[in-house]
Amino acid sequence: MKLEPVNNVGELREQIWSNLVRENAAAFPIPPHGHNPNFKGARAAAKNLMLHPTLITSSVVLVGMEAALLPLREMILEAKKTLIVPHRTLKNAFWKLENLPKKAAKIGNFHLLGSGCDLTDVQCAIIASVAIDAGGSRLSKGFGFAAHGAPVSVPTFSIAHEVMLLEKLEFSADSQLQAFATPERLIVCSS
Repeated sequence: MKLEPVNNVGELREQIWSNLVRENAAAFPIPPHGHNPNFKGARAAAKNLMLHPTLITSSVVLVGMEAALLPLREMILEAKKTLIVPHRTLKNAFWKLENLPKKAAKIGNFHLLGSGCDLTDVQCAIIASVAIDAGGSRLSKGFGFAAHGAPVSVPTFSIAHEVMLLEKLEFSADSQLQAFATPERLIVCSS
């Protein structure tokens, strides 16, 4: 989607969020403004991302708590992988979910079914985004978990709606992705 010229990263985020609404691509919570947004087709994007070789072979995966990432959390549990998720309110605190049904992937179940852990065994991370360019430069909502990338140095991935994609991010990226997926395709950014 063609974007209007912007003067700063805040204006870019606002334009992406507004375009999601205009294109009827946003999903709960609505409006998407102020969030790493959920979008229609997130489950299809998650299926595409799960085809990446790193996600196929990783047994311990860190995934953010955003609504768009719920299908990924469910798929990771269904694949009998260990899911690590951030604590909802405590910084640098994490829950480990393993050998659990996919209902454990919902935020309200983290503290009921998970156990506290660190990030020692994490092999890759999946974080939410506001915008991603063709080279994997990622822009987040600007605050909160993974605002500046995954909190551990591992291959990092995301999902996005086509409306959230840019040819080139003209501002400093919050982080760099190895690959990302849309409902239509998997895009590998680097090896």
